[in-house]
Amino acid sequence: MKVCTFLRSPLKSVRRFTLDNLKKIMKSLGSSYLALLMDHLQTLLTRGFQIHVLSVTVHGVLDELREILQAGDIDRCLGNVLEVAMNDIFGEAAVEKSIDKITAHTPEAKPSAKSYLILHIVARNIQETCLLDLLLPFRDHLTRSQSRKVTMKIQDCFAKIVAGLVENAHITCQSLLYFVYGTISESITDLLPGTQKRVLSDQEKEKMRRARPDCYIIQPAPRTRSGAVNKIVKSNAQANAHILIEFGLEMLYIVLKRKKLMSVNYQPFLHPLLPLLRDSLKSTHIRCTTFALKCFASIWNEEYELPALQEHITDIVTRMFEILKNFSTFGATKQEDNFQLVKSSFKAIVALLRKYTEYELTEEQITQLVLYIEQDLYEGENQAMCLPLLKALVTRKVDSKALHELMKKIGDLSIVSQSDFVRNETRAILFIYLMEYKLKHRVDQVIKFMSAQLCYSLPTGRQSVIKFFHTVIQKFPHKILAKRAEFLFLTLGLRLVNDDEPDCRRAVAECIELLINRLDKVNRQLLFDIILLLMESNDKATTREMGACLCSRFVNVEKQSFSPRLKTILSSIQARITLNNPNAPGRFVRAPGVLGVDVHAEDVMQNHKNKGRRRELYEKMDHLIGNEEALAETVEEKQRAIDHEVIQMQYCLLKIFDYCGQTCFSNEELVNIVDELAYESQRLLAHEHSLVRCNAAKILTHVLGNYDFDLVAQIINKEKTLESINPQSAKLNYIYINPELDIKSLTLDLCAQITPGDTAQEMIDEIVKIFLYIGNMLRNVSLANVEIKINLHWFARRIRFLINKEVARAPHSTQIRTALFTLIEGFITLLSVETIEILLPTLLPTLVREMSEDDDSVDLKLRQLALHVGSRLRKRIGSDLYDKLRTNVQTELMMRRAERKKVIAQEKIHDPVRAAKRKVGIQERKKAAKKRKTELMRGKVEDVKQKLKKRKRKAEDDLF
Repeated sequence: MKVCTFLRSPLKSVRRFTLDNLKKIMKSLGSSYLALLMDHLQTLLTRGFQIHVLSVTVHGVLDELREILQAGDIDRCLGNVLEVAMNDIFGEAAVEKSIDKITAHTPEAKPSAKSYLILHIVARNIQETCLLDLLLPFRDHLTRSQSRKVTMKIQDCFAKIVAGLVENAHITCQSLLYFVYGTISESITDLLPGTQKRVLSDQEKEKMRRARPDCYIIQPAPRTRSGAVNKIVKSNAQANAHILIEFGLEMLYIVLKRKKLMSVNYQPFLHPLLPLLRDSLKSTHIRCTTFALKCFASIWNEEYELPALQEHITDIVTRMFEILKNFSTFGATKQEDNFQLVKSSFKAIVALLRKYTEYELTEEQITQLVLYIEQDLYEGENQAMCLPLLKALVTRKVDSKALHELMKKIGDLSIVSQSDFVRNETRAILFIYLMEYKLKHRVDQVIKFMSAQLCYSLPTGRQSVIKFFHTVIQKFPHKILAKRAEFLFLTLGLRLVNDDEPDCRRAVAECIELLINRLDKVNRQLLFDIILLLMESNDKATTREMGACLCSRFVNVEKQSFSPRLKTILSSIQARITLNNPNAPGRFVRAPGVLGVDVHAEDVMQNHKNKGRRRELYEKMDHLIGNEEALAETVEEKQRAIDHEVIQMQYCLLKIFDYCGQTCFSNEELVNIVDELAYESQRLLAHEHSLVRCNAAKILTHVLGNYDFDLVAQIINKEKTLESINPQSAKLNYIYINPELDIKSLTLDLCAQITPGDTAQEMIDEIVKIFLYIGNMLRNVSLANVEIKINLHWFARRIRFLINKEVARAPHSTQIRTALFTLIEGFITLLSVETIEILLPTLLPTLVREMSEDDDSVDLKLRQLALHVGSRLRKRIGSDLYDKLRTNVQTELMMRRAERKKVIAQEKIHDPVRAAKRKVGIQERKKAAKKRKTELMRGKVEDVKQKLKKRKRKAEDDLF
């Protein structure tokens, strides 16, 4: 009682704190004290803003106790709770919620659904004996009120009550069905609205007693308009009786939908309701008809077995088509009751078609349904209704000329629609149509139509077509698919080359791989013959590019089983890559005079005085310039096509090495081809396209991974000659023939690939792998032999050169140093202690520079990596030697830095102009960096570094 008193406080914070404490108190005491609390609250909170506080408090307490409420706890205070909720929904409190001045000062008075939630909690926890008590207050409002607004509020209350009763664990399903039958049949007398009799006053009774019949010949004057207005409007107490019937139908629909009756014998309870549901379809109230249709749809969808329903099927179907005829209109909105009625009719018909396969619709009914579908097919809100209906008709194999014509529009809609749902549904309907109907030549027509849409302008439409072909390839019978395999293979293969969207190309690749996987060996060979023809074509580079893409799909599917095809395909790849060598003369190199007209300076000077000739000369020059620009564009396009061809050939070769690498390096017939590919890959490191260079490095990684490193070292040390080597040990000529020259040229070529700040991480990783293989080859090469030009000492100087190159040109980039420090860590494990001691003076300065803690410009991760590599060195060679060498390097580094500072300081005296320029340049760079950082934080400029990274990532993903 004391705590409840604080709810009367005008302070919002006090009321809020009191409510929180009251919730905790009630949760500790238990729900048995709920009736006592309601008495105290209704006694204390009686006027003004306290009425709104009362409803909010009741909701808060009930919501807190909803999980621990026991049977009978709410029954003892049901009247009190309903009184609070009804006053908040229909009483003076509801009127005050629409007044802004009240809601501004009282947060509890703001409009909310808390009273409706009170009804839901009450309905969820009452017992069977209180069902009528829960509905009687609403019956009284229905009897008295003629307001549409009040009626809609009661419907909302009933929706919450229905949801609560269905979840109620204290009321059995049988009791709910009894109650539903009573409300629908209006057999519960207490719920029937009583007749309203007008009470007459004494004067009116006396006037009626003295009334005499009219005996005048002249008719009385007609009533004026005001008289008509003042006429008493007749009302009927039965006007809102259908609301209770809607309540019963809605409860039945929820019970059926949630499968509450599956665990009981439901037939004795549902059979008496079937005639009532059938009669409800003829009701003059739309919501009653809508809920009846939903009940029938739930019965058919959830597969309730009701033999008695067979007797009413014909009447139900006839009534549903009457509803569609009378209420299906174009342009209806979701908020209209008619729209919900038509939607429920469509769903009921769909459920009927799926449930009763033996029931046959008449030709007139089928035509009527197709007409409704065609009417709503392009209207966004109605597509969700008509497409499931069309799918049910197609699944039933309904044969109609109008349906066949409609399928053409379905094919168009599966591509041009902007909705994912519509595209998916129409695509599924079209495939069912192909599978279920005997179309004969129409199947090819549909496939050709869809293949033509692979060139559709929008990527969503192309993706829909690709998904359609994926379904066709996955589910078509094997014989039918084999007949159309070549057409599908070439049609989809074109999109691998011509489509600009990476997602579309990825989906096409999956379709092609699925097609290859479903075919048998004979049909696969036919497709592979097509690939060979494409790769050996001399017409266009795009044709050979498509052949390489399709070959990659073959390798992905067959994996190691692709080995028997290697001899044929590797020779074709090697021929094309060698032909596209950038060092070879190109096909489109311009020869002198190729423009067709030669222009000389003497001619220009001779015709300078003649204005007419000058004009002709200028026109000629403009024409020549235009031709030259057009020719340059043509050359660029052709070169781009050649680049893409080489890239796809390399991708195909990499996949072959992944799955059939052992066969390639062990088969004597393939070794020569692999050898040529290795030499050609090194030449391609000079290519202009970054992907070509990266793929060439990957190919070299695969090739070098199969070498005998000790044998290469023995050849370099001249311990063995080529004549004394077993041919099985050195099958390749690459590196084995002249290891010093090949390793040196390869190392220098790879070093030339690295541009600080502009080299992709993938390329750097491949270069480091190759460097590791080269380090393995040079591991056993003598360091004391002067005649040997390449050894680990020479190789370590190349690594140090790359590190210093990044420090000088791109100090903010750490990609190269990170990769090479990791390589040095690998060398520490790989090499002997004596070799490490020899190489340490060369490599240690690069590490010590990054270990410095005084330099703030050093990247934190790079410093940690350098310290980690240094600790590995310390463990390998010993702490004394490591500390001595590190101290010497640090001393030398500090002396060099001091000398550099000294030169800069002396420059102010010897060359003050240069020193001033240096200072101004430093200040300008600081200002520019600060300004750029500020604009980047405010979002005025784009982050160029992130943009470049995304662009590189996108360029790498565009080709696969």
